[in-house]
Amino acid sequence: METRLDLLDTELANRIKRTDPGRRRAMALDLARYALTHASVDNPVVKKTLEEAAKGGLIQASRQKRALEALVEKLDSIQWNLRKQVDNGEATIDQYLSAWQNARAVNALLYALDADTYIATSEAAYEAYTVTSSLEEIQSILNS
Repeated sequence: METRLDLLDTELANRIKRTDPGRRRAMALDLARYALTHASVDNPVVKKTLEEAAKGGLIQASRQKRALEALVEKLDSIQWNLRKQVDNGEATIDQYLSAWQNARAVNALLYALDADTYIATSEAAYEAYTVTSSLEEIQSILNS
């Protein structure tokens, strides 16, 4: 299955494919944490999700995942509205970019929970890249 990471860096995507599926989940969560930290996301839904994930609990069909999905939708709505406001001169590009990074960082966490660990890791990596623009750091996380 091809992911957005394949379009960005095929070698990195192939490395993830070759990684043990049991290791991929930890990698995906590490990538999401990196994106969340970079974007300075501080949200109780995110914190609770990270706590549950750290305990090794299955979150794929949980109430917590639904709350995270709702948060991503809300943050996406905020960033799109800010984009329109930037176009109309009512908001700054920095406000928009901050909101956009928040939405992408939380989406990295949502992807990190995907039942398919390849999708979880590759999509979390892609979202982390969109937040940070640092393939080198993503490669470092995947190598640790």
